[in-house]
Amino acid sequence: MLPGFLSWRPWWLRYGTAFLCVGMATGGVGGLVGFFGLPAFLLYMVAIAISAVYGGVGPGLASAALAFFASYYMFLPPYFRFTSDEPWLPLLVSYVGALVLSFLVLRWLHSRVLRLLAESRHLSSDED
Repeated sequence: MLPGFLSWRPWWLRYGTAFLCVGMATGGVGGLVGFFGLPAFLLYMVAIAISAVYGGVGPGLASAALAFFASYYMFLPPYFRFTSDEPWLPLLVSYVGALVLSFLVLRWLHSRVLRLLAESRHLSSDED
């Protein structure tokens, strides 16, 4: 797992969050298709980011794969088929980009937490 501070969360909770986020994003994209007439795939990127930050590498990868297959299957014509004339590579690249960005933010948060812990230990040792 990428950061050590996520290891206390059980695997089923981390992967369940990934499935739930992608499911909610799919519902949101479906609702926005009816409203705008175009799919709003940005919601999937938010779901991938939440899954990766909350659960780590595995749930982030799982949510990116789920988002790709859900959006390709449900929102690109011909609908409900995995055969499409639409280009799938830009969709995949955008989801992988969201995943990479999430991991970069996660690494930054991890380093920030470690720095704050080191500073608090240093301050507490100076007081003694």
